[in-house]
Amino acid sequence: MKLNRIISFLLISIMAMVMTNCKNDETIPSTTVYLFGMEDIGGGYRILKYWKNGVATTIADSLKSFFIGGGTVSGADVYTTGFFLTDPAVYFKNNKRHELTYDTKFPLTNSIVVANGDVYVAGSESNGSNYVAKYWKNGIAVTLTDGTHNASASSIVVSGQDVYVSGYEANPHKTVAKYWKNGTAVELTDGTQYAEAHSIFISGTDVYVAGSEFNGSCDIAKYWKNGIAVTLGTQSSQANSILISGDDVYVTGYETNGTWDVAKYWKNGTAVTLTGEMNDDDHYAQAIAVDGSDVYVTSENSYRISMLWKNGVAVAPFDETNLKMQAAFMYLKK
Repeated sequence: MKLNRIISFLLISIMAMVMTNCKNDETIPSTTVYLFGMEDIGGGYRILKYWKNGVATTIADSLKSFFIGGGTVSGADVYTTGFFLTDPAVYFKNNKRHELTYDTKFPLTNSIVVANGDVYVAGSESNGSNYVAKYWKNGIAVTLTDGTHNASASSIVVSGQDVYVSGYEANPHKTVAKYWKNGTAVELTDGTQYAEAHSIFISGTDVYVAGSEFNGSCDIAKYWKNGIAVTLGTQSSQANSILISGDDVYVTGYETNGTWDVAKYWKNGTAVTLTGEMNDDDHYAQAIAVDGSDVYVTSENSYRISMLWKNGVAVAPFDETNLKMQAAFMYLKK
């Protein structure tokens, strides 16, 4: 996969707020909602921020033009990762900066998780010719691919003592969707068509991965359960995030309506359209969280205008009234 496609995908998949037809009818609920992203500060610059129940905190040590790479919460601590293509990749614990790389090899970070007190960040880094998929544990890099072909690590989870990372690697002519368990690759596609894995979730002994695969004419959203594919889209579409809640499988993404990309999520394979009547732009559903009967989804449009929706109703201030907020990732603290 060429560098411009890698960067384009990563920038598009900077997660934001899902749009539907109702607006301004919901407020942030009693469940604590953390959103992680950027805010436009003018002059083409962005600065990293997180919002706790709609109240913003600036990551004071983040640089202008940083892109959000992920966010999570562990106890009282808030973790954020970000990157700027000519600076080292970093993560922040609250407002303290921790560098993951020590040179300018165009690093990209895509996901962060904290488990057993350890901080894991997934992403990729250029070796001068190709991107190498890797993750960092407490700042120490673990390489997943050998660098002979382009690759990326998109999402990371830790289950017990096992570390799972989703992503893709070129073969070299096509990209193969795969995940790594403790560094050992598991291929999800056979390499005859382009495919990517964007999100991974572990439920018991089951491994769920969401992504897309080219069918000869367009990308099709799907997920894999223990390597078995479940197709979600019927036309050009993509799956961006996956979550298992009880017996239910939730997947976010988008699908074309012939004119625009429409944000939606699938619950057990059944699509819930979020922006069907907003036929003025492309919209992409990204993060999802479930709290009892409540479903929260994030998305953005092609201008990176962000919204948050609870059960299909816009939650202020992420209700398309503030065009500078570009939230990307979500965490619910119950």
